[in-house]
Amino acid sequence: MLRKESQEEGQKQGPSGAARVGIGRVVTSRAGRDVGHSYVVVGMDERGRLLLADGHSRQVTRPKPKNVRHVWLHPMEAQAGPWTDERVRAVLNRWQEAKGPRLEQGREGEDDGKQGGCD
Repeated sequence: MLRKESQEEGQKQGPSGAARVGIGRVVTSRAGRDVGHSYVVVGMDERGRLLLADGHSRQVTRPKPKNVRHVWLHPMEAQAGPWTDERVRAVLNRWQEAKGPRLEQGREGEDDGKQGGCD
């Protein structure tokens, strides 16, 4: 019974669930060659895919189409208005500052590839 209800809810949102993602939302890719890359949603295509731009390799004039299931949604959403590459870069810079610096080192206890014991 619960499964049927959740399927009905999914149908109300649309086939891809893109209805819950607003334009201006910051997302991060979780599938494909661009895994871990952050984008801003600048539109949606006729198939319900998100149109993503980062202001550098994916500009507003040539956004990347991506299925909503292949991105992580973040709580940051920019206000509506005309989208330019400069504005997309500014939104992503604010997102990077808000989430803090990334740890570049491996996790504690991971093998660093060195052989042997104590040096």
